[in-house]
Formats: sequence, C-alpha cells, structure tokens
Amino acid sequence: MIEVREAEPQHRPETARLARRVNEGIRKVYQIQSDLGWRKSGSAERIQLVATLGDAVVGAASLAHRGERTHLLGLYVDPDYKGFGVAGRLVEAVTRLARQRGAKCLTLATLRETGNVPLFERLGFEVVEEHETRIVQGAAGAAMREACMERLL
Repeated sequence: MIEVREAEPQHRPETARLARRVNEGIRKVYQIQSDLGWRKSGSAERIQLVATLGDAVVGAASLAHRGERTHLLGLYVDPDYKGFGVAGRLVEAVTRLARQRGAKCLTLATLRETGNVPLFERLGFEVVEEHETRIVQGAAGAAMREACMERLL
C-alpha cells in the first residue's frame, strides 16, 4: 500500500534521484532560464512529502505555505509507478496539510507543453491564468506557456 508522510533527512538522496529521473524527460522539452519566486522566498514554510511503497520512495511533493495559500512547487512520480494513484495520494496529503495551516487554496504553475495541465485538472485544479513565460525556454528557443492553476479548499 502506498503511504504518504513528511520526508525525513534519510529520504533526501532518494527524492533527489527521483526528481532527476522525472526531469530527464521533461528537460528535453525545456530549459530553466531563471528561478521561480516561490522557490526564492524565505518567508514561506516549506514542506516535503514522500510517497512510499514498502521501503521504496515512489513519489514526492514539495510545497510552500504562506498565509491563505499553499503552493505546490514540485510533484514527482517514479515513471514505473505512474497510473498507481501516487499523484492523487500526494495531492490529498498536500490538501490536508494546507487545510491544517489555514489555506483557502492550493496553487501551482506548470508548463502547457509538458502535458501536465490535464493531469492536474483530473486532480481538481483549474487554469486561472495562462501566459508566455521567460522563466523557461523551449527547444530551439521556442516560447513556452505557463499555466497558473488553483484548487479551492
């Protein structure tokens, strides 16, 4: 059974490996040009969750909480476990944590070109804004579209 809990120090190497593995395919679509504001902000409470199956880390989520918003910074699912409900379990746990901290909504930003918008829509998020972004650049310098998404709690 998949269990989700707050990450502990011993999970760091596994979550870093997982993020690299997931990003290998995505980095063929785009390259990061600058960092995101939520990642830079020192005033937000940061939390990392892990999804485990036995001793194996099969997913991870990073979030930042500030005031009435919890922002999902990253959601990673081991490619071997896609379709097992890992992303849904992680979002459920993020939702519980956000509510406990008084958040009124979950937010995230994703790139339209990665194909992640429909996944997050199935998880209860909706696009509230979409714009061309300078934070990342597509293959051969192509412009990329950032979809800002929200899920009311």
